[in-house]
Amino acid sequence: MERGLRYTQFFDLSFDLSIHDIFVSNHLWGTLIAPSKVDLMMPSGYVSRERIDVWFSVPILGAQLGRATPNAAFAGLAHMLFCGEALPMETVKACRAWLRDGGDLWNLYGPTEATIAFTGARVTESERSSGNASIGLPFGVNEVALLVDGVVHRDLVDDLEGELLLGGPQVFAGYSTDAPSPFLDADGMRWYHSGDLVRIDHEGVYFRGRVDSQVKYRGYRIELGEIEAAVRGTFDLKTVAVVLTGEQGDAKIVAFYLREELAGDLDPAALNELLPSYMVPASFVALDEMPTNQNSKIDRKALVAWEG
Repeated sequence: MERGLRYTQFFDLSFDLSIHDIFVSNHLWGTLIAPSKVDLMMPSGYVSRERIDVWFSVPILGAQLGRATPNAAFAGLAHMLFCGEALPMETVKACRAWLRDGGDLWNLYGPTEATIAFTGARVTESERSSGNASIGLPFGVNEVALLVDGVVHRDLVDDLEGELLLGGPQVFAGYSTDAPSPFLDADGMRWYHSGDLVRIDHEGVYFRGRVDSQVKYRGYRIELGEIEAAVRGTFDLKTVAVVLTGEQGDAKIVAFYLREELAGDLDPAALNELLPSYMVPASFVALDEMPTNQNSKIDRKALVAWEG
């Protein structure tokens, strides 16, 4: 990355990703520009006004930027980086308009236990049309493997799907509490259980959902992330959150989306070609603003408790 660039600073200082902004900008003689609360609601104006070169945020903020049209006087972003949550390809496509000629867009991945950025993928011109962007391959001497039916696979072949395991010097040594061990010792390596369900294809590793986000509904095991991808792609939405609400016997799948992103009608029957009937959401809720937690990630607990 070049020296002397102007950087965003969207992450709260309690969020580990803020350290990336601070140290990278300082190391490269850059300028770190903290936005106001109004700028967080209208990032397009902030980016143009402050002549930002490097954008780094969670995907939901990128989706907000992608809904706006770049100012003709703005030269464009040299680099866009996303991390913290799955990056929908719909957001990638919308944000490409904000890149200058030769600019690039990256998707970074890594839990705190793996010292933040563990893998990365340059998705500037990714051919993927829907679903989530690839999270790429590990940096440096780090290594990833997939746990499939209790077996560790270090050879990443196309169409392999399982829990992502992380190994190498960036992985932490363990918790100081008596929590259950997050490690698996196998094949001469100590692996950290990421809890993330991924699939391998020609672009590398891409996120499918959380292992613990698989829910049992009407006797079926379903992946809520798969429903989110189908809803986004079918109705051309960038920001969608699907949750299971209610108790057993009264449970239902609910899809939340941003009202301003829907251009036409939302007919649930349009999902029948992509999803079995038991996975089609029972209701769709339009929100003016998606609830987020302190780290600007979608607050799914708040959506589960939503009463409308």
